[in-house]
Amino acid sequence: MAEKIPQEQLDSAFENILNGMSVQDAANEIGCSRETLSRKYNASGIVKLEPKKKVVKQKLKDVPVEELTIVNQLEGQLLVQRDENRILKTQLKEAQKSSVLMQVLAEQLKQLMHPIPPYNEMFRKRSKGATKEALVLHLSDGHHDSVVHPHAVGGLECHDFNVAMARAEHLVDTLLKFTQENMSSHEFTTLYILAYGDHTEGEIHGAVHHTHFENMMQSCLAIGQLHAQMFRDLAA
Repeated sequence: MAEKIPQEQLDSAFENILNGMSVQDAANEIGCSRETLSRKYNASGIVKLEPKKKVVKQKLKDVPVEELTIVNQLEGQLLVQRDENRILKTQLKEAQKSSVLMQVLAEQLKQLMHPIPPYNEMFRKRSKGATKEALVLHLSDGHHDSVVHPHAVGGLECHDFNVAMARAEHLVDTLLKFTQENMSSHEFTTLYILAYGDHTEGEIHGAVHHTHFENMMQSCLAIGQLHAQMFRDLAA
């Protein structure tokens, strides 16, 4: 007498077989013989799909000689791109941290720094008919915080921040004397200062360790105060 198996159990057994389970294990789960399940499975007309073949990576020794150079070039380009991607990710993280740090620093400096009060003195009065002109001052490559020892340059130069302050004072005095004495017939109503840059030695090539303050933030604040005093004196 043929075994009677509910259709739900047969469907479950057929699904298990399709998923890779052996016929014997599927038969054991539903409590029937292997022969019965096998006969019903074959009678159902269900075709078991062949499992996907595992892809075997081709080894370089199996690559034709004429293609080996191209394969090596492609693998090399892939390695370079991976390295560049890693470097860019690192740079992005550093830039994000630097951006946040600068924002916090800027907010703190707003509370700590105050404008230098102007002098009460003004340009001395000009006679009627004086020619009105604008004045342009070029300010560039001061490297005010750089340190140059005489013995390192054959005695040709000696420089530190104290020398930079003295030179700044001399520049201001010379400019005022030239405009007010040598060109007394002119009235300079506007002064344009073209500050191009390189006012500090900077951090490139480890230069910060060879500066007057040996601290980039302190250098920048000191140079900023020096410029502010120069501008204040020129505006008086």
